[in-house]
Amino acid sequence: MILIKKIKLTDFLSHKETAIEFGDKELIMMTIFKKYGFEAKDNNEADSFALAAIGASLLGYPLVKTLKPQAEVLKLLEKQICKATK
Repeated sequence: MILIKKIKLTDFLSHKETAIEFGDKELIMMTIFKKYGFEAKDNNEADSFALAAIGASLLGYPLVKTLKPQAEVLKLLEKQICKATK
């Protein structure tokens, strides 16, 4: 199991031009719709989708092109995985 802080989730969704503020649930839902074409019913579904997108990227199957903010989050999570498996 990997624990992902909410702030890392928003970092993963952010583009370098627009950082998502922590707790801005509507912006998170809109970003997921614009970036992935997925219309979440509520913020819980949006968070779940974002976590699935992170998981797919960690497995080598990114849902969209990985940009610098996403690559930085993935690198931190990969380090966490390496520490957990030792």
